[in-house]
Amino acid sequence: MSEYRYLLIIGIFLWALLGYSAYYESTVPLYAFSAYLIFEALTNLRLTSLLKRFNKPQGTTQYAPKSNHESRLNEIEAGRVFRIIIAALIYASIALLPDLLWFMPWFIAGMLIMAGITNICPMHMFLRWAGLK
Repeated sequence: MSEYRYLLIIGIFLWALLGYSAYYESTVPLYAFSAYLIFEALTNLRLTSLLKRFNKPQGTTQYAPKSNHESRLNEIEAGRVFRIIIAALIYASIALLPDLLWFMPWFIAGMLIMAGITNICPMHMFLRWAGLK
């Protein structure tokens, strides 16, 4: 599964959680979703990465020696930072200013769905431009 298909799934799931939260007037699922995104970004444990580990042929290693001249910024993955930013924006819009930023989670879900469909995500492109891997 590519990163953009994963964004599509995350966007649809967030859209469904927002509908559930609006109907039942509960923000607990959105807090849990934000916590899941932060956990996933910090540990990098996703279903797609676990499947890739199982699909590797046994006995082969793909380690390349790193030079000392590379910056530490090139070692950080843009997808992980992207998930932390998504979680922080959702949490901030729900916990800090819910009356002013009620539209922010809906906007994020819509943009994630559009990024999954079109394979164009401005935030992801900006993070790559900033030097993340």
